[in-house]
Amino acid sequence: VLVFFPITPIVFVAGFVWGPLWGTLIMSAGSLLGTTAALLGGRWLMRDWVAARFGTSPHYLAIDRAVAVAGFRAVLLLRSAPIPLAVLNYTLSLTRIGVLPYAVASVVGLLPLTVLYTSAAGGLAEATAIVEGQVTVGDAAVWLFWAGVLAMVGVFIWVARVAHRELDRLLAADEPA
Repeated sequence: VLVFFPITPIVFVAGFVWGPLWGTLIMSAGSLLGTTAALLGGRWLMRDWVAARFGTSPHYLAIDRAVAVAGFRAVLLLRSAPIPLAVLNYTLSLTRIGVLPYAVASVVGLLPLTVLYTSAAGGLAEATAIVEGQVTVGDAAVWLFWAGVLAMVGVFIWVARVAHRELDRLLAADEPA
């Protein structure tokens, strides 16, 4: 998170090693610490310089104000966008968003993908055990697994659509600025 290393492989490993529940809990704690450290570090290192350089730009002022006012919602929605985590962390560190809304929205916003990835990796671990003959699975379990995968994909698509609509609404509401 702090050095632009993709987090997705780490989330998969967490799910494979610790399973979906513990992998999700461990990765959520790690994302809370990492995203908050990036926000504070970026704010300490870059915010004053960026504000001095671009502080009169109407675009910068509008974004800064929108994120300060609707911080929790903005971060929550931006977390569902396909933006690299570190880029988003450091970009948001240039705004006036509060640390608490940022941290909570980051954990909540990253939760769907964290659950999806740790569950997929946990399923891979179980599939490996099945292939090796360590575990047997009945038809009901297979159908339940695929129903869960489809449900997670459906929720992810729904969240992305809601996020897109809400971001459009926030941008349209702030257009006069």
